[in-house]
Amino acid sequence: MDIDYLLFLQNIRESMGGALDGFMLFMTMLAESKATFLFLGLIYWCVDKEAGRFMGMNVAFSSTFSQMLKSVFHVDRPWIRSELIHPVEEAIPAASGYSFPSGHTTRASATWGAFGFREFKKKRKAIGVAAMVMILIIGFSRNYLGVHTPQDVVVALLYCVAVWFLSDRLLRLIDESAYGDILILIVFSVVSILWMIFVDSVSNAGAGMAFFVSLVLDRRLIHHEVSENMVVKAILFVVGGAGFLMVIEYASVLLAPICGTLTWTVASFVYMFYIMSVVPLMGKVLKLFINR
Repeated sequence: MDIDYLLFLQNIRESMGGALDGFMLFMTMLAESKATFLFLGLIYWCVDKEAGRFMGMNVAFSSTFSQMLKSVFHVDRPWIRSELIHPVEEAIPAASGYSFPSGHTTRASATWGAFGFREFKKKRKAIGVAAMVMILIIGFSRNYLGVHTPQDVVVALLYCVAVWFLSDRLLRLIDESAYGDILILIVFSVVSILWMIFVDSVSNAGAGMAFFVSLVLDRRLIHHEVSENMVVKAILFVVGGAGFLMVIEYASVLLAPICGTLTWTVASFVYMFYIMSVVPLMGKVLKLFINR
């Protein structure tokens, strides 16, 4: 039935001469690492620290859990399961590895969706609805492009929604506890490392560990606060964003000779640590310089 659905979409796509391919590829791009990390950075650095923390925790849990499920179920991509499926060629490079669940849907839900969840809680329903519609379109784009089945997308959406509520509660518990941040760092790291030793590689666990390390550092050292100065915000986003694009472009290349099979796990750690710790520290120094 799932293949039949993809064939139905494929027939529509081909009958339209690929008229919507560009739009669907653009929506998919909004769920890739560069876009989602930059969006996380924008929110955490310049808009709302608490929303950024919430998004970061969702990325930590959801993206790591997604890869764990992939390594358990080993579900092949639709075009491998059926030679009748012909995905949009431009979508194939970003559709590596196993199919179930959808990593793009997970990243979209953990960032854009988590931000929308926060906006709903603050009674900003228009923004919340827009974010939810966006992740639904991103999920549908994965079906339309022929790189995921509907169950890949639906399951990713369901567990990400569960993680929204889990993260909301967990952040409150951490803030109320003297050592809750350290405890969750230890638990998350131990579980992730044991999984990588005994089951399979989980590169997204690197980003998760970096988030929880950053949580500890912010609470005890950095004390990041979003500046009210628009100049500081602009500098942070432009310089921090440009720096991140350099990091994501070259980190894995530089780390590969040193880290071997752990390259992508360490690179993911670097990406998240840069977003959650390095740029906020830069912002703190910048504010001190401007306020001299």
